[in-house]
Amino acid sequence: MEYSKNALISVSDCDTFLAELARIKSNLEFRMTSSERQVVNIAAQSTELPERLAEIDAQISHLTEAAAVIQEGPNKSALLVSVSRLQTKKLLIADKADNYTSSDLLLKQYDINRINQDLAEVAVLTAAIESRKAELAA
Repeated sequence: MEYSKNALISVSDCDTFLAELARIKSNLEFRMTSSERQVVNIAAQSTELPERLAEIDAQISHLTEAAAVIQEGPNKSALLVSVSRLQTKKLLIADKADNYTSSDLLLKQYDINRINQDLAEVAVLTAAIESRKAELAA
């Protein structure tokens, strides 16, 4: 895209605009770092959470079977409390797993691509403004 860099009529106008572009670039770089970390986290969690759910299901199954054969008393009560806690943990992990889907990963990757495009455009505009600044200074 061709920019109307001739609208800037003084070196100070160019400096002001370059400072704003530097702020925009800094914000984009921060968003890039954040998005890249989120992609790594989503990728890791999307494989780790189903494994944790399977482990918890196995534990619940074993404890439920054990509680079924034990006579009433403190041991059975302790097993049933453990089953209840594991079921709560399972619900929490299942909710967390819903937040780490493949579509979330794709959306984050899309965000990263958009940020890269924005950073490239900021670089082009910065070069154009620096060129205009040099013209005005001469």
